[in-house]
Amino acid sequence: MTETGTPDRAAPAASSTRLVVSPFLAQHLLLQPGRAVGVRIPGVRYEELRAASRVGGPLPAWLVDAARQAWGTELPYGPVGDFVLVRERSPYGYAKASWEINLGCDYDCEFCYLGEKRFEGPDWAGKQQLLRRCGMPAWSGYRSRAARR
Repeated sequence: MTETGTPDRAAPAASSTRLVVSPFLAQHLLLQPGRAVGVRIPGVRYEELRAASRVGGPLPAWLVDAARQAWGTELPYGPVGDFVLVRERSPYGYAKASWEINLGCDYDCEFCYLGEKRFEGPDWAGKQQLLRRCGMPAWSGYRSRAARR
């Protein structure tokens, strides 16, 4: 603790989202872009982060501990909104956009009925636009195999 009673974490140099918290079907997930592992959190924790992000509330200690344990990530001291993107519940429910983005599929199943996977479609800028429309920030680290070529 510092002399002012705040946790002894460095202040951020600039705002940068490091985590994403999102409802997913009947669950709530805490994710770090670019990482395959996520943390399932209770609905009350999601609502806590959602409320804190709206009023500029500080990062809760449980979140700092969860990020450290799950990914070895040290979160600096600051408002939730500076480091966590809190996604709202979609009125449409779950959506998957791989076909629309790639005009193909990243899997190579022997029994696939889709035929030849040509991976045609929009360039990366166009794919980013589609991702944003679907509620996925284009910086989220998602890139299909076709986009990485």
